[in-house]
Amino acid sequence: MFLLQSTPKVDLSKLRFEKLSRESDTTALDCTDEDGSDPFGLQVFIRDEALTYQAEKLGVTYLVFQDFDLVGFVTVSMTCVISSHP
Repeated sequence: MFLLQSTPKVDLSKLRFEKLSRESDTTALDCTDEDGSDPFGLQVFIRDEALTYQAEKLGVTYLVFQDFDLVGFVTVSMTCVISSHP
């Protein structure tokens, strides 16, 4: 799990998950550092790439709300590990 340093304490019992859709408003979510940089590409991903990623069936993104406040997102993606050993 990745938490931004500026993340306030989250009450887990109040979390609600909503699948990202074209109607989702992610403008309140700021994943940048204090200097405005996006070293992990999270802001670019949620703003520009997550819906395409989902449409291509590479993963599903869920927005995380505490009450009515958007506090984060998670993308679930499947992969496999191929072993050459029996």
